[in-house]
Amino acid sequence: MSDDSSRIIELREITISTNQKNHQRLLVNFFRSNKASTIEEIISRLPEVSLLRRGSYGMEPALRSFSGGQINVLVDGMRIHGACTDKMDPATIYIEPINLENLQVQTVTTGFMSGSSVGGTINMKMAEPDYLNANKITGMISSGYQTAARSVYESARLNYSTG
Repeated sequence: MSDDSSRIIELREITISTNQKNHQRLLVNFFRSNKASTIEEIISRLPEVSLLRRGSYGMEPALRSFSGGQINVLVDGMRIHGACTDKMDPATIYIEPINLENLQVQTVTTGFMSGSSVGGTINMKMAEPDYLNANKITGMISSGYQTAARSVYESARLNYSTG
């Protein structure tokens, strides 16, 4: 009979990875009508969010009728403010949807975890590089035409990774 306490077990290195990023990106793509959608079009599809137009450049998000200083607008957990004092160009218009990994919307008291707010929090999480990707080069190119403005929208994303 052998003594279990004196047995030696040699372990090899184990690498654990998850596909959570892909799942979160699928949720963002669910709210995106097409690849040329703006951040305002994506946000407008969320059930808790409505948009206020104060100028011709962009629309300000409102959570359950709270807007401006009553809600937190975050990028990767950091609060951001619009450049214009009269809120005619809110901070959300500076986010490119191609760089967006997910949107987190917290309403009422759960918004206090990200700072003082009455109405809640919108946190826009930017995509992070994938260091464990087996493919060395990945990317995406999208293009669209907006009939009202008679303009072409084009964007590209390129990822390169090595060991």
